[in-house]
Amino acid sequence: MLQLVITGAFFCYGWFTLQRTNFLLDKLPKFWKRFFPKAMHEALFSCGICVSSIWGITFLVCHYLIINFVATQYQVLANIPFYIVAMCGICAVVDRAVKFFEYGYKYSGIVPNADYSYLNKFEFRDTLYECFLQAAIKKDYPIIEIGGTTDNLTRYPGYLAVDKKDGHDVINTTLPRDKFILVKGLLFEGNFDHLLLILEHSKGFIIESSLGGESGKQVQWILDKFDGVIKLNYSISNFGTVECPDHCGSNINNRIILISPVV
Repeated sequence: MLQLVITGAFFCYGWFTLQRTNFLLDKLPKFWKRFFPKAMHEALFSCGICVSSIWGITFLVCHYLIINFVATQYQVLANIPFYIVAMCGICAVVDRAVKFFEYGYKYSGIVPNADYSYLNKFEFRDTLYECFLQAAIKKDYPIIEIGGTTDNLTRYPGYLAVDKKDGHDVINTTLPRDKFILVKGLLFEGNFDHLLLILEHSKGFIIESSLGGESGKQVQWILDKFDGVIKLNYSISNFGTVECPDHCGSNINNRIILISPVV
């Protein structure tokens, strides 16, 4: 019985992992959102604990059907899909444990919302960015923008936009040695260690992010890695979702800007 519970638990977490951004079944959440009420979304795909309800029941029912209606010599074959998903869950847990112990990654500790109301004004935020970007430009550091393109920056020599959606993956792009990094909407979908290495060898950076979900975790990893980062929390709950990156979903009320200025 204990073996069944453990296997089922890893199956549920594996199913949750497979539906996360950039994983094999990351298109499924769109299907759930379209045909199922919002109250069921956490149990279907968005909560690593809540998935134990719907997918736990699914696992137990399928196990019962296999035990009672599949010949003994074929039961292993019938269970292969469930074992594979469970293995995915085990690997996800091990991966998180390794990252925690090797790099000291933290999943909490970011100060909750401290609403700097002036940051709600997009023009002011752009001006704030411009001040730090000009410091980099004056020192001839090219601006590398990851995950998007800012039109008014394209005129500067050395500006490079690296966007995975456009087929330009930062991991496979050769970047200049001296550079200033700009990220307007953090949810890095590649090798995050690689991004930390890029930031470490940059002359400074500006990163804007949601404090929810994977973005919030990655913000904490950056804060753990770099001392002296300027941290500005703010809320855009009163300004709609027009300028919020798609990968931030509906969790936009608490956002943050991290700035490592050019020295």
